[in-house]
Order: sequence, then structure tokens, then C-alpha cells
Amino acid sequence: MRQVRFLVVLISVLLAGLTTVPASAAVPANFEDTLVTSVSGPMDVAWTPDGRMLIINKAGQLRVYQNGALLPTPALDLSSRLCTNGERGLVGLAVHPNFAQNHFVYLYYVYNKFANLCPESEVDGPVGRLGRFVLPDSNVVDPASEVVLFSTPPMYRDHHTGGDPKFGKDGLLYVTVGDSGAQGLGWPQDTGRLAGKLVRVTDAGAVPAGNPFTGAGTARCNADGVPPAGSPPGPGARRSSRWGSATRSARRTTPTPPACASTSTTSASTPGRTSAKGRSPAATTGGSCGRAPAPRTPTPTAARRRRA
Repeated sequence: MRQVRFLVVLISVLLAGLTTVPASAAVPANFEDTLVTSVSGPMDVAWTPDGRMLIINKAGQLRVYQNGALLPTPALDLSSRLCTNGERGLVGLAVHPNFAQNHFVYLYYVYNKFANLCPESEVDGPVGRLGRFVLPDSNVVDPASEVVLFSTPPMYRDHHTGGDPKFGKDGLLYVTVGDSGAQGLGWPQDTGRLAGKLVRVTDAGAVPAGNPFTGAGTARCNADGVPPAGSPPGPGARRSSRWGSATRSARRTTPTPPACASTSTTSASTPGRTSAKGRSPAATTGGSCGRAPAPRTPTPTAARRRRA
């Protein structure tokens, strides 16, 4: 069988306090270790079908690597609307499966909704936001092209941001929402809050058929991440976009929808608790055996980021 050589794209990390890969590190067989470009504070990478490499950085820029070079001008700069203290910033990126036709890209960032000094506050702190933008062939994104799919409640602390949007094989968008450091307040387990949840929405932000928490006693919370006026009171007001819960800060995920998921699956760890190494606790998810195929909870990878 012919061996396929893989190119490992290394983006040099210029954030203070982060170490680089030693020059003597062994490269596995059939891999190449090649420095492609340098970007300050990279957070995520994705590719378009036409071969462009998209890179986002913590400061709020969407950069494009095309035809062997990093373009000098960012395709989009959201820095004026972001909070970047702690683990906040532009943190997540996804490319629409049908990008060749619609040119949609999705960005998860921490939005300075109240135009203040980005405090740690459940009242007027910044919010997590998932926005959809149009990336044309010119590599210049019009900020006005943004469609906001959902926003979270104000972030209690400046960490546990989450913010990883990924498309599943079912064409739906799975997004991790961190608990913003509010695990001690029970937010990940509170079905009436969007914090500490795994969200499943359509590519336009709607609640897809087959989500487990829909119908009587549920409501959308895409505007502010909390139940809108008139919603059922208490924990019974479950979020209809929610697919899983009780996660702290899932950084990177890989959705792999099976043919049929069980009605409810829970990991072996104790719900509501986190190990000393900071791994996510149990995540309880819905399923749809007997209905349309639905995925299990995307499993967070072992990759971690340090605070800047």
C-alpha cells in the first residue's frame, strides 16, 4: 500500500509564556514537520474546499493563508467588539460543509455586549456569541454580513469560555459553551441556562427536529442565554437548543454521529465534579433511536490552552 505523507502545519505561537516545540523532537514516520507561517496568538484553524487555510487569533482577527503565503491584511478584524482578558477572545472557527456555494464561516467569540471594561460579572460581563459571516473570494469579510445564531448569558468569570463550533455528519452545528467558571453555582447542571452546555442548532441557528429538550416546558434562549419572558419558571424551563449538559470548558470536539444513539448516555465520571487535571465532568445527552439519526456528545480532545 502506498504510504501517504502528511504535512503537519505548525503555526508558531508568540504568546508570552508558551513554549515552542523543541527542534530535536522526533517526527513520526510518514509525517513532515514544516513551518508554514507565523501568527500571533492562534486559536483555531480550518480549511475551505478551495484550499485556503483560515486561522483565527485571540485578539480577534481572521487570517487567510493562500497560495503559499499568509495574506498581509486580515479578512476580518473583530478586536473592537471583543473582550480578550483571561481565556476570552476569538476562540472558535468552523467552515460550512457547503462553503463552495454559500461561503459561510462561523466564529465563536466573547462579545463586549455592555461596552465596558470586560468585568467578571453575571450582570454586565461579556457574553459568548456565535456569528455566521460570509467569506468571499476576495478574502475581505463585510462585518455587516454577520448573522448572530445565539448569545450566552454574561460570563461569571474570565475563563472556561468553551466556544468550539463543529459540523456533524448530519449537517447540524454542535457548539460547546463553557460554564464561565460558575461550576460552584451549579450553572452546568441548570437546564435553564445556556452556560456549561453542548448546543445543537441548524446552520441558520434554528432548533433542529430531534433535539431532546423540546416541546412543553422548554424555550429558546438564543438571544441572552437565559429563558425569555413568559417561559416556565425554574429548572423545568429547559433550553430547546441544548443537546448535552454538565460540561465545564470543552475546548475542542469531534462530532461523530452514529446510526442510532441511545436515549440518554452519561460518562463514567461524577456529574458536577472536575478532576485535578481540569477535565470536563460527565455530559448527559439526548438521543433519537427510532427517530432521525442523531449524534452522541462530541468527545472533547485532550488539547488544552494556557491562559494568555
